[in-house]
Amino acid sequence: MKKNPILLFAAAFLSAFLTGCGMLPADEETPLPLSGTLWRPEELPDGGPAPVPGADVRLIFRVDGKLGGSTGDNRFYGGYRLSSGGGMRIGALSVTWRNGPNRAYEERFLSILRLTAFYSIRGDVLTLLDGQHRILALFRGQAGCADGI
Repeated sequence: MKKNPILLFAAAFLSAFLTGCGMLPADEETPLPLSGTLWRPEELPDGGPAPVPGADVRLIFRVDGKLGGSTGDNRFYGGYRLSSGGGMRIGALSVTWRNGPNRAYEERFLSILRLTAFYSIRGDVLTLLDGQHRILALFRGQAGCADGI
């Protein structure tokens, strides 16, 4: 049976459109954008508690200076401001404090956000840094997955 190239293209496009996340390639030359990307923590190098298995931890920055996400059991919202030289200040955060098994990790995660003074993006990796440029956290980004906060 001969395959119709138009149907094959349409099927491939629809499949890519429906999965959406991570469709955009990222490399050192073309980093993912800070806003509009779903950022998931890869590493919090301070050696504290890890998230419980299956915890949905995420961070989303919007172009209007707002951010939000999930710490596993709770959601958080706030604002951020960028400055020259890769500066980033995260303002006060509003958090839904439901008690759950991920509480120790959540407190650690939120304290890291409060300490953030700088950021950098290389490819699909977001690095948050403190005022002395020490690494606070590494996040892996997925383009096209940040529908909102």
